[in-house]
Amino acid sequence: MTNDKTITKARKDLNSIISNLAYADFKRTNTNKQGKFYKKRRPYNLSFETLEAYEKLRLLNTDNSNITKEIKEEVKAYLIPFRINRTELLINTDPKLR
Repeated sequence: MTNDKTITKARKDLNSIISNLAYADFKRTNTNKQGKFYKKRRPYNLSFETLEAYEKLRLLNTDNSNITKEIKEEVKAYLIPFRINRTELLINTDPKLR
């Protein structure tokens, strides 16, 4: 039971991290020096940090029986700095995930 809860919490945290980092990538590309958005949206790329978080989420989105101890430890090690130092990225911005 706890296993499912920890995996669900990790998925929720990763979704929040990806959402916040992707918005930061979008904002970095589509704002001018004064901080105002351009009228016409510019295409943007996701940063390495965002793609790395997406890769960790992809590892967890397999069938629960296929999640090994190594995958759990890898994701846990990835999430520790976010849960301790970068808690602002764990704030959920997607209303579907609340």
